[in-house]
Amino acid sequence: MAVDAVKGGLVEKRDPAEWPDSLTNDVLKKIEKYYEDRSPFRNNLIAFENDFSQGYETYYRKTITPILIELFMPQPKEEKPAETIEETTKEESSVEESTEEEATQELETPGELKCEHNFDDGTVVTEADCVLNGEIVYTCQACGEQKSEVINASHRFMLKKESLADEEHYGYKLYECERCKERELRDFQEKTVGTDYLVPQIDNYALYGRCDWLFFTGNSSLQDYQGSNLMSEAQLIEWKTAFEALQAACDQKGIKLVVLVLPNKEQVYREYMPTFQISSQTSRAQQIAAYMQANSIVNYVYPLEDMLETKIYYDVYLKQDTHWNDVGSFVGAMALCRALGMPTTDILDVPVTPAGYYGGDLSNMCGFASEYTTSYVQYKPEIEFTQEVVLHGGEVLHGHSSAQTDQDIVVVGDSFRVGLHNHLYRDFSNVTHTHRNYMYENVVIEALSALGEGDVLVLEAVERYDYQNVTAAIGLEALLKQ
Repeated sequence: MAVDAVKGGLVEKRDPAEWPDSLTNDVLKKIEKYYEDRSPFRNNLIAFENDFSQGYETYYRKTITPILIELFMPQPKEEKPAETIEETTKEESSVEESTEEEATQELETPGELKCEHNFDDGTVVTEADCVLNGEIVYTCQACGEQKSEVINASHRFMLKKESLADEEHYGYKLYECERCKERELRDFQEKTVGTDYLVPQIDNYALYGRCDWLFFTGNSSLQDYQGSNLMSEAQLIEWKTAFEALQAACDQKGIKLVVLVLPNKEQVYREYMPTFQISSQTSRAQQIAAYMQANSIVNYVYPLEDMLETKIYYDVYLKQDTHWNDVGSFVGAMALCRALGMPTTDILDVPVTPAGYYGGDLSNMCGFASEYTTSYVQYKPEIEFTQEVVLHGGEVLHGHSSAQTDQDIVVVGDSFRVGLHNHLYRDFSNVTHTHRNYMYENVVIEALSALGEGDVLVLEAVERYDYQNVTAAIGLEALLKQ
């Protein structure tokens, strides 16, 4: 087979070399030639050598040769006419001026320079509040560029009240937002009251508790505390029927009825109670309240949670007495007003004044008394009350206040109603309160008869006397129907 290749512009045509048949001096060249002719890339290599040589020759002739001639064989300069020289100079000058103007324009063009911004303190466009974000805009004092940032919505909490934990007080820090008045309780600590086993000691119905606290054991107080006197379904239905009959009598006259049951002191201050076996974590009062609220239209109120929340900041019962103090009665009054849909005031929003107190009715029972601190609430001090009728040493009281409500209220209950009265008359124009044992007095019957559209009837009892509310409800129904 013949070998064809392009080399130096010539076509090489010959037979491929043969393998040497003898060992001569040029045997190596013959072997090399043998392999070269049979290489698959031989034609490509020959073509590449040809192209490279031609390209290099052309480049050398056109580029290198003129430079060498200019260097080693200079030609005489041809003089240009004066007009041509002047025009050339003007053209060059014009180009230089144009270049300088373009450079100047580039330097003066705003936006082309990179400003190292110096933003001001910003202008609030929209104030943030406790719910919605706001916006603030910053302006560069050098170039005027602006940027905006979001002001995140947040509360402005300020410390409102704080306490260190000891046997009588909880530890906490209470913060209040100065804008929306939302509160946040932080760093809460329980009282440091001991939890060791304490044997119950009772002296004439007075029970000795921890830290000099005294409790009452009369009526169903201990059974209420232990949860051992829960009611049957039949009993619950019986009570519900009595209250709903009174509700129906009130509805006929447009009277608003509230059944108010106040917690026993033992339910609120369990931390001071001696050791007892607990049958149920749910008391009878809680059972009845839950049943009535779920199965009846009667407005049934048992403000245990209100008391437990308030006692973090102030005591709500007297330490050595069976009754609540002025703070407790205020909380009860606000629970009543809330149930009626009336405006209420939080205990933390009214002035509370501490005062010394000594003993109480429980101290009189057992002979043990000590000094302690209680508190008084200054709620609407501008409202005055004028007594018109006082019977049985204050067991029946009727009068009017300077409150501009034109709304009457009649409260039938036990001794807890007295503390309740001290706050209710500030929200009602005419007030009558009586112990249930005297609700058939003429002044009470007259007050009940005067109740009309929008007026209020309250049936009140402390937890250990809650059963007496049923009897009173039956009697009041009859009076309203007369």
